[in-house]
Amino acid sequence: MKALAGLLLGVVLTLPTGVAAQALPWESYRLVGAAELNFLFWPIYEASLYSPTQRFDFPPETPFALSLTYKRAFTGKQLVEETQRQWQDIGVQADPDWIRRLMDLLPDVNRDDTITLFVADEASHFFHNNMKLGAIADEGFSRNFAAIWLSERTSRPQFRDQLLGID
Repeated sequence: MKALAGLLLGVVLTLPTGVAAQALPWESYRLVGAAELNFLFWPIYEASLYSPTQRFDFPPETPFALSLTYKRAFTGKQLVEETQRQWQDIGVQADPDWIRRLMDLLPDVNRDDTITLFVADEASHFFHNNMKLGAIADEGFSRNFAAIWLSERTSRPQFRDQLLGID
């Protein structure tokens, strides 16, 4: 019996004590720029743009990550509705499938939650607080979703310039 107890104790002591955090694809990237979006005097979110190199051009030819840390709560539905408004402002004809997939992917966010868009290999990978939500493998979606913040047609050119490190 003592031998069995010793064997079980040995097995328990060799088990890992925690799960190793999986590396995020953009953790070795460089910060290109950062900006804060406000509506009047209310903060909405802080954004940070990351790239393998400090230089970033839109449309991108290399992978990148755009992280938004929210300063207030929003429902996933509100995030999708705002995406649609921004697309309309910049002249993007949204594919109904994009809207449906975003509704399935985007969660409700609370204050200090982060949603990160990681674009690589023509696919948009979404993370909520560094946990992968899913991906949309559509080059047109990836380019047009990122255009909300990064294209010259953006509704917030100063915000874009700060993200691109132009200011």
